[in-house]
Amino acid sequence: MKDRARLPEAFAALGPFDHLVVCASGDVAWGPFGTLTMEAVLAALNMKLIGYLADAKAALPTLAERGSITFLGGAAGRFAMPGTVGLAAVNGALEAATRTLAKELTPRRVNLVSPGLTQTEAYAQMPEVQRTEMFANAATRLPAGKTGEPHEIAPVVALCVTNRFVTGSVFDVDGGARLSY
Repeated sequence: MKDRARLPEAFAALGPFDHLVVCASGDVAWGPFGTLTMEAVLAALNMKLIGYLADAKAALPTLAERGSITFLGGAAGRFAMPGTVGLAAVNGALEAATRTLAKELTPRRVNLVSPGLTQTEAYAQMPEVQRTEMFANAATRLPAGKTGEPHEIAPVVALCVTNRFVTGSVFDVDGGARLSY
């Protein structure tokens, strides 16, 4: 929901619930640092980091006391990858926030799933040839020999939601990308 002022109202209308999973994409800050605009970084911070925190805060009054919050971040926040400094800043901040929230919001649990390059509609704006080439090139660098698919990320999200012994954790689901760069 882009209208953050309506978030508390939306969660109140939903009523009590046990788990919140936050996954958003939109404004991204791709590209070499020398050409990256600070406006792009601010837009990405606002969309993802601030958006996720706003969602979590608005959910607190109706989120079960022993419920959970699971954020979906991104591999750029977990390792150095040229051309992703904006994404690294956003996802790295989200990782730090996850650990702090896990302590502050206890007994609620807070975790982060950090997917690598995953074949989703987030890349639909790219020309098909460029998108196909990007995924194929990435697959050759990954120890898994392939890029991710949503059905490979979902079980890890389910683990975060259902396992009451998991909190403050970051789960890399990246085909070994952190080993490749």
